[in-house]
Amino acid sequence: MMIPIFFPSWFRTAVGLRLMAWVLLGVGSGFGVQGGEWRIRYLDAESGVEVPDGRIGAGHYPGGSVLAGGLHAVRVGDGGYRVMEAMVSVSTGEAGIGGDEGGEIRVWLDPEVVPHRLTWAGIRERTGKERMLIHGFAVEAGTGKALAGVEVSMEGRGWTGVSGEDGYFEVLMPVTAPEGEVERVRVKVSGAGRMTRILEGVEVWRGGDWRLRLEMKEGAGEMATVEVDRRGMVEGVGKGVDGGIAEAGVEEREAMPAADAGVPVRVPGMIRVRTAGGVDYVSMEMYVKRVLPAEWIPSWGALNQGRGMHALRAGAVAIRTYAVGFVHSPYSGEADICSTTSCQVYDPSRQSSRTDQATDETAGYVM
Repeated sequence: MMIPIFFPSWFRTAVGLRLMAWVLLGVGSGFGVQGGEWRIRYLDAESGVEVPDGRIGAGHYPGGSVLAGGLHAVRVGDGGYRVMEAMVSVSTGEAGIGGDEGGEIRVWLDPEVVPHRLTWAGIRERTGKERMLIHGFAVEAGTGKALAGVEVSMEGRGWTGVSGEDGYFEVLMPVTAPEGEVERVRVKVSGAGRMTRILEGVEVWRGGDWRLRLEMKEGAGEMATVEVDRRGMVEGVGKGVDGGIAEAGVEEREAMPAADAGVPVRVPGMIRVRTAGGVDYVSMEMYVKRVLPAEWIPSWGALNQGRGMHALRAGAVAIRTYAVGFVHSPYSGEADICSTTSCQVYDPSRQSSRTDQATDETAGYVM
């Protein structure tokens, strides 16, 4: 029999990020990164903006520095951020997760206090029940530096926002779709000396929101991203074009035996995620916030006078439970879990207040 276990907030904050990193990575073996040149970066987990070294006590490993071969004790935090500690082991001369070209170790730091404009309560104050908020941060690709003057527009709608000195932008727009339904918009993102980004088919709904982290590359031309429509799969009772859903080839993993009632389950405070460009160190709760919008449908939370939030809460518990299983049985020696459909889709470029709320309201719960 399995039961949900709740860990109080003092345990997750005071112990989770400080102790669990040592427990999971191990002082002796640490986190193995092989091959090429590996740089370490520190980013604000809420905005994706680079965190200045002076605020986090980066010590011998300032942001952007190359980690030489060997074992590195990394401790960052304070200055308004929760502390994260880890032992990072770098092995050179062999092709690893980044191949011969190396990659990035991105450490995402959770602020002690989230700005009100980014909280789900603050967002709901602006959207009410009728409007849609698309907001977030524009940053320089590769560094995470905030970019001012980046224009975000809803093509054909006339609604536009421009990022300020901190990279923040917001577009508050009316929605014509009936309550409980969505419409799709084309979002254009442009900035001087930067490639234009086109986001096709972005869902908007009444009382909804997206928070985007837009990485802008130098250069000319356009790069487009097309949103995957997962609604048809759900509303069509799981049937795809051919009458079924094709399953990607994934490694079969032996099911863990059910825990006995009353046996505490250790929920790690941190998880290592393998991405296309390297490895992300991120708190477990922020990980869930980044997976839930990609695996579930955030607009469900606005359905049936808010009762649809139950589906998102169930999703948060399921995602957290699945992730904990990977931490105890890692995906590889370099990371606990991958960021694709082979594990769970992890997308640090977007969040939504409904899925954030579902994560906060189930924090620490697993099955």
